[in-house]
Amino acid sequence: MITVALLVCFLSSFGQRVFTQDLIDRRDSLIKRGKIERSGAFIPLSCGSAFLLGGIIAFSKMDGGLDDIDRGLGGTALVTVGVGIIGISIVQFIHAHRKFERANRIGLEINKPVVINLGSNKWVLPYSVGIGIPIN
Repeated sequence: MITVALLVCFLSSFGQRVFTQDLIDRRDSLIKRGKIERSGAFIPLSCGSAFLLGGIIAFSKMDGGLDDIDRGLGGTALVTVGVGIIGISIVQFIHAHRKFERANRIGLEINKPVVINLGSNKWVLPYSVGIGIPIN
């Protein structure tokens, strides 16, 4: 009898219970990190567009003489750096969007009424807290 009690205590300690508050906290943290990452992605986007605009202006002021070779190389460098930084910001926007998608995949259904059918009787519970698992 003691062995059975110890076995039940041992097995119940390894149960994987998912608490709703843990899922809410995880979802909120994913949304918060996604917003921070999205707002942080605007910084390289603006810097990259500034470099790109500077390179375009440098190209537009070229007259075609030998003195403009340095200006042309500088414009090429500015355009290259600008495109690279804009590429980095695009990657950050993609990662932020993936965090929002992960947060939305945690399907929490809170405070939705539940209808229980028991033969001819129908009970409506005022609220429920459940976990929705999307099947892909």
